[in-house]
Amino acid sequence: MIESQNESPQGRLAGMIEAFAGRLEEAARQDPQWARFLQELGQELLRIAAVGLASPVERARETAGNEVGVPPGGAGEGPRETSLPVEGGPPASEEPLPPITFASASESVVTRYAERFQLPRGTAEELKLMEARLRLKAEGCRWQVKRQRLLESGVDFRTAIQPVDEEIIRRARAVPDCYLWMCNPDGPIPDKPSRYEELAECYDLCGEAAAVLRAVQEEKSTAEEGYLEAALDLAAEAQSLLRTALLAFGEVRDRDQLQFFQWLRAKAQEQQILIHRYMRLDDPADLSQSASLAERLRALDADLTGRRERQKACRQYFNQLRYHLKQLAERPESDRDHHWQRVGSAVEALLEQGLAPSNVDLRDHLLPVVDEMPESTAEREAMRRVLVEIDRFLASRPAPAAGRMPPPPTPAVEEAAGLLAGRSLVMIGGEARAAAKQALEEAFRLSELIWVKTREQNPRMDFEPYVSQPDVAAVLLAIRWSRHAFSDVKSLCDKHGKPLVRLPAGYHPNQVAEQILAQCGERLRSG
Repeated sequence: MIESQNESPQGRLAGMIEAFAGRLEEAARQDPQWARFLQELGQELLRIAAVGLASPVERARETAGNEVGVPPGGAGEGPRETSLPVEGGPPASEEPLPPITFASASESVVTRYAERFQLPRGTAEELKLMEARLRLKAEGCRWQVKRQRLLESGVDFRTAIQPVDEEIIRRARAVPDCYLWMCNPDGPIPDKPSRYEELAECYDLCGEAAAVLRAVQEEKSTAEEGYLEAALDLAAEAQSLLRTALLAFGEVRDRDQLQFFQWLRAKAQEQQILIHRYMRLDDPADLSQSASLAERLRALDADLTGRRERQKACRQYFNQLRYHLKQLAERPESDRDHHWQRVGSAVEALLEQGLAPSNVDLRDHLLPVVDEMPESTAEREAMRRVLVEIDRFLASRPAPAAGRMPPPPTPAVEEAAGLLAGRSLVMIGGEARAAAKQALEEAFRLSELIWVKTREQNPRMDFEPYVSQPDVAAVLLAIRWSRHAFSDVKSLCDKHGKPLVRLPAGYHPNQVAEQILAQCGERLRSG
């Protein structure tokens, strides 16, 4: 629009202000954070204007009595009937802002407030500061209840009340952006003192929720186990309880409640997690459930603490496992029975701490030594469960790549092949491994290796249809890879006249040949 040449400077300025105000109004409608910022900025402008209009005596009194969390007038004066400003104005301990001009506004008030009202980034450091402020506000609420009782009892103000006022102000100054509005003599007076106790409990709940969230943040792997989702749900309920409790105090809008809400929303968006309830104004939390929420927060915190303790114990047992495996590998002259016993004990302890038998780290430690593990160690229940999972893993692996040279066959392999050629063997236990099956069939020139797939939940399954076949020369029982020993297999073999070979180690033809010759070689030769 072309401006009129006859328009006065005041008119042009009014038009600029009107256009600028329209832009600000539009921004405030679209972004609640900007609306909050503008509200704070307006109150700061009113404060500066009031300072300029006040008399020199009033300005001197304000400068002398303005403390963090305590407005002009001092801690000893009773509440005055003035409206409580929105929490979050800059503490009076900061340097006073320079007079606002159109040239300097963006460099003074606007810059300071824009930095102050940045949206939370979802960091653990933000949680730590929020927790400190929330817990201090809970103390401030409880002090107000006690303070009122002391005043009513007629105690000496300077000795019984003023030192506590000064101490809580000192502590508030030590925490960034901590404004104890409940310690403000101009603050609202609730309809009953118990409102402060109720509010203190809500501040404590939010502080505890922030502490739990911080613990989850510090342990990255907890997100995979659902801890973050649970902590976010509980924290959303806590901040909603706090907002509900604040309604009893009129126009108070607590910065930490708002910041906690924004932190939760930012974290949920970042992690793509749905917070199920209490993040909308029309879904407030029920104050009567505060005790239940406190219990649920304690339970989650105890679960996290137990998890940390289990992780610490697991690290110790893994160190023990590594040490004794290293001794077995590097010192063959050492007491091997002792080291294998300690290996078995470490595995048992790890499983007792909740480690899964299929744990990859545990498997990687034991996989290189399973074939040389003594039977006394392999038959321990915890080790047997781990070996079953190792067997599953080995069965799922592809066949060795071409070009890898297997160990050369021993003379025992050829001797066993001479006794078994053209006949069948039955293998019971473990997972059928295609590569191992083929290697045994070729090494012993078998017509077939019948590898029976067993079920852990049915240890007494019927093996007779396999054992009773006429061309079966022997039955191999892979005891290392089975959770159950299948004790009825021996009687079944005796019934049908089949020798039973217990395989305490792996499936390599060299190992299997040695066990066949040692346990039933004479019987096969005479048969």
